[in-house]
Amino acid sequence: MNSKSTFLIKDVFITESLQQRAPKRIDHERARTALVDLASEMSRDPEAVLPRYVDIALRETGASSAGLSLNEEPHCFRWRHTRGVLWELEGGSTPRNDSPCGIVLDRNQPLLTRYPERLYDCLAGICIPELLLVPLHIGSEKPFGTLWVLSDREPYFDAGDAQLLQDCAVFVAAALKARQGLARRGANNNDSPLNPNGGLAKWQERRAKELIAARLSDKLSVPEVAAACGLSPSHFTRAFRKSTGLTPYQWLTERRVERAEALLLRDVDLSLSDIAVSCGFADQSHFTRVFKAVVGKSPGALRRSA
Repeated sequence: MNSKSTFLIKDVFITESLQQRAPKRIDHERARTALVDLASEMSRDPEAVLPRYVDIALRETGASSAGLSLNEEPHCFRWRHTRGVLWELEGGSTPRNDSPCGIVLDRNQPLLTRYPERLYDCLAGICIPELLLVPLHIGSEKPFGTLWVLSDREPYFDAGDAQLLQDCAVFVAAALKARQGLARRGANNNDSPLNPNGGLAKWQERRAKELIAARLSDKLSVPEVAAACGLSPSHFTRAFRKSTGLTPYQWLTERRVERAEALLLRDVDLSLSDIAVSCGFADQSHFTRVFKAVVGKSPGALRRSA
């Protein structure tokens, strides 16, 4: 965190306000029933229930955005299952030691912040009137991420919202652990995918596509994606092609071209070289060559014809 005045820090971290505000009318019984009902599907397809738990948090709190921030890498959090107004930030990252999520993991307790972008450079450009976060953990284990909701106005969140979010977090953490367990079993079961036709299981295909799509501009390797699915790289590549008809690299290329096409038509002020970098191409020349091979015309020609 940058050096800021004590006054600003106190103005950003306002968790004590949760208990001081009059509670909204949240139907906690309805929310808990929805959480428990989803739990019956968790062992079969934990990946599928994760976004639905986030949806419950978003709906029941009346927030404008919600999502998970998972400490998947040593020094950063990845935004997963992002819902609402911040959906475009899916797959983005924030530093482990310079973000509200890091504070939550260090304290292992809920945190309410007011305009945290004033303290954290990683949130610059986002208007966050209030952000409520709770830790994700199993029992007494160390937390490994956060479930968060964002409000587009303040004051908004209260103790009832914090309790509902903590209830959701219990099930989210269990689903994440169940997903890890399935991945480990897949890796230990002669390295075979869970789909009997030789392709990926539904949760593996969803996880692979989600991970690839979230990191189009990164140097994401096949071994990383395979590990997330509990498979060796060679077996993952075969199973992915069986399920999608494409190799992982071909699928990645198609997504990069799709994103580039959207940027070309939407952000006319972006240069071709900027688009190339943001979509994961080596340079403008590489971008132009691949784009023309897939779309049938160059990026410049597409933009001029729009």
